[in-house]
Amino acid sequence: MYTMSLFSTSLLIMIFLLLVTGNGIATEDKNLNNTVQVQVVSMKGCVNTPLTIKLLHDVAKSLELHIDFSHVTVKTIDEAVRYRHLGSPTVQINGLDIDPTARELDQFGLT
Repeated sequence: MYTMSLFSTSLLIMIFLLLVTGNGIATEDKNLNNTVQVQVVSMKGCVNTPLTIKLLHDVAKSLELHIDFSHVTVKTIDEAVRYRHLGSPTVQINGLDIDPTARELDQFGLT
């Protein structure tokens, strides 16, 4: 199963959101057309999920970026595959895993 440290997750969230804003997805006109989709996929009881969610909101706020946030708790292998859950938590921005190396992986599961 794929794992990543919380520090690495923090850096990737910040870098990815900065790249998103730099590529015109978010602009000075922060209306719903410029909303960044952010999804956290995790297992129930994952100790890193609350801090990751807080970090996502803090980074978005500091960048003055409007996000459409969702949190999915996977309970079955089918859900893990559907939501591309590689490890808990998995963070996806505009449908992409924040870690570029994880985007090609298919080792979805419940860990």
